[in-house]
Order: sequence, then structure tokens, then C-alpha cells
Amino acid sequence: MPRRPSLIASAITALLLITAAVPLAYLTAPYAHRALRLSQLNHPDPATRDRALAYAARHLTHPTHSQATRDAILDTMRHGEASQFNELQRLLDTLGQWQSDNIPLDLWMTWIEQLARSPNPETRIEAAWLATDAAARMHAKRPGYTILGNLLEDQDTAVRLNSVAGLAELKGGEHNGSLQPLETIAAEDPAPAVREEATRLIAAITHAHAAAEEQRDEAAGPLTTHAHQAGAEPLPGGAAPGIRPLPKLTAALTHQDPARQALALTRAHLAPPPGFDPAATADQLLRSFDPIDRRAGALLAATHPTDPAHTELIRTHLDHADTYPQAAILELALALLGEPDARDPTLLLATPDALPMPLVYWAMIHPAFANSADAPPRQQNAAAIAALDHLLNPRGDAPPGLVDFLVHQHGWAALAAFTSQVGPQPSPDHPAAAELAVERLRDHWLVTRRAHHPNQNR
Repeated sequence: MPRRPSLIASAITALLLITAAVPLAYLTAPYAHRALRLSQLNHPDPATRDRALAYAARHLTHPTHSQATRDAILDTMRHGEASQFNELQRLLDTLGQWQSDNIPLDLWMTWIEQLARSPNPETRIEAAWLATDAAARMHAKRPGYTILGNLLEDQDTAVRLNSVAGLAELKGGEHNGSLQPLETIAAEDPAPAVREEATRLIAAITHAHAAAEEQRDEAAGPLTTHAHQAGAEPLPGGAAPGIRPLPKLTAALTHQDPARQALALTRAHLAPPPGFDPAATADQLLRSFDPIDRRAGALLAATHPTDPAHTELIRTHLDHADTYPQAAILELALALLGEPDARDPTLLLATPDALPMPLVYWAMIHPAFANSADAPPRQQNAAAIAALDHLLNPRGDAPPGLVDFLVHQHGWAALAAFTSQVGPQPSPDHPAAAELAVERLRDHWLVTRRAHHPNQNR
């Protein structure tokens, strides 16, 4: 009689298999579910695709599934239809993950190309500036220039105008680049506004390149130009170019008007009167009970860092600051001093209505451009770039009140470390000339900002 399998042994084997399968299924089920859902990102059924998108949105930041989810999204964007590309791009954008530094170049450029083909002129203008930023990065230089070149032939005048400005920004950062494309536009574009824009920007680039050539062999900081080095020397009258005489500097430093304080700080740094002791004055102001005095003392101490006790005084005042504006200026001073735990100054640009902005601009811009032996350690260019972009808006229309601030409220003189690169302060008695000078300043920053950018040609 043949041997028969034991029912007990079979039951034990089955029980062992089931016992092993249950935890295995528990462990592998999330991965199987992930594979199923992510494979449906390009499913033809809208409801199924929506479930896949919802899954992707929930798991893009998951500690285990984020990388696989991201890879699946990017793969679908490469091989799916244009509508699916747009859905996934919006998803990444909504979640804060659609940024040039973490998106593959081919997908980033595909997105810009889509924007450049939009029927909406405003969208094509956005594409022109995105292409400008892309062309400034060496690994995206050719595709960025290609898109920008196509937009230079756009039917819409505003699109061409912005494309010309983008091209000028790039050419300003290329010290050996040819200006022939801009010269052709200045001579041949059908719109007078575009021709005038190109002509004015060519002049700005030529001026900036000449100044850069003069200071190329000098041991200057990254944001300093020869034009300002000459202007930083005290004149016989006791003031640097563009700075009106302030006979009572200490009184001006304690002025209620932040623009007047910024002007006094500039003179204290660039053209102090005989016998002026910045460290002693800063100490006196920091020990005052008046918050207006303290804010001037903090910035003066930060730009003349000779006494370590001043840093502790600033920290003490910060701990007891009653208002946000008081705390903001003290934080700025700590940032200028290079304190590692200081707040990022660019965050202050988000709340301009609540702050004494002349002092904010001064603290972010002046030390980066000033050329002085007693200047504090230079901060990253990013803060000065952000402040000048916020103040001048070089890629768009002049911000409301800009002429008033620069010409009538001491802004031009207070920021002489930067504005002297363009020329002396325009007269407030000649409005047309003042507006032209401010426009020249905006043009100058447009064509020079790229050369100062920390991510240039990365």
C-alpha cells in the first residue's frame, strides 16, 4: 500500500506559510499600492488619474515613498501628454517643489517653452525672464538663449520689450560678450519703444563694462566699482559726491526720519568730519534710552565693529525690544556683524510697510558696496541683490514713490556707495531730469546685477 502524506504535516506546513505570508503581505502591500497608483498618473480615465494625483500629493514628502513618487512624476512628465505634464507641474508647484534647482533641466526648459507659446502676452513675458535666468546658468545657456531669441521676434511689443531687457541683463554680465544683437534691435525693431529701450540699455552696458575694466586689477570687494572708490574719498567740503554737508552729524544720526538717519550713517562711513569717533558715538547711542538713537547706534556699530561689547549691547536691546521695527533693525545690525544666528535680512523685505525702509535698504546695500578699510566683513551678495531688486524693480515698471525716495528723501545720497556708480544726485528742481536719472540707475542695476549674482554661471 503506497505511503500517503500526513494530514497533520500538511496542516503544519500550510499554517507556517500563512504565518509567514501575513507579515510579508503587510510589509509589501504599501509598495504594491504605490506601484499601482503611480502607474496610473497617465491613465486615460480622469477619475483614476485623479486618485493617482491625490496619492502622489500625499506621498511627495513621505519619508519612505517620496523619492519613488518624485521619480514617477518626472518620468510621466517626460513621456506623457502635454495636459499630463501641466497637471503634474501644477502639483509640484503647489507643493513648493517646482524650482529650477531641483527640477531636471530638460523638464524645466520644456515648461518655459510651453509658456513661451502661450497665447497670453503676460505669460510669454514670464517666459522671457525665466529664459533669461536659465541662460545665465552655463548648463542651460544655449536653450535659454534660444527661447529668448524667439521671443525677441514676438508680435507683441511688450513681450519684445521685456525680452530686450532680459538680453541686456545677460550681456551686462558677460564682460566679453557682443552687443550686436542689441544693436540690431536698436536699429531695426518696428516699435520706437523697443528701439529706445535697446539704445538706453546698450549705453548702460557700455558704461558698466568700462567701469569694471578700470577696477579689474584692483583689490576691491565683489560689489565695489572704481566709480565708487573715487567717490568715497572725502572732498575739501567734508562730504563725498552726492552727500550734502551735515554740520552736526551726531544730531543727524538721532533724527526721527529714517531717511535722514541713513544719510547720516553714509556720511559717517564715507566722509566723516574731523574728530568724529564712530566707536564712541555708537557706544553713546547704544546706551541711550531712546529707540531711535539705539537703531542708529546699532547700525553705526555694525559698520565700525571695533568694540565687541557693542554686539552684546545690541543683543540685550534685542531681547527687550518692544516693537517689530525696533527688533528688525537690531537683527540687521547683528547680520552685518556676521553673527551666525542672526535673522536673514531678506525676510524683512516682505513687510516694508511696517519698517523704516530707508534704514533697511541702507543696511542691506551700503556695506556690500562701500569700499572702506573699516567696513565689516562683507555679507553674501544675495542680501544686497534682493534689496536692490525690491527697491528698483529692474525687471518691471518703476515702483511708486521711487523717484520721491531717491531724489526728495535723501535716498540717492544715503545709498551713495551704489548710486555714485551712475552719477551725482539729480536736482529735485528738475523733475524730468530726476526721472531720467532714476531710470538710468534702474538700467545700471539691470545690466550689472547678473555679474554680482552668487549663482552666476553655476
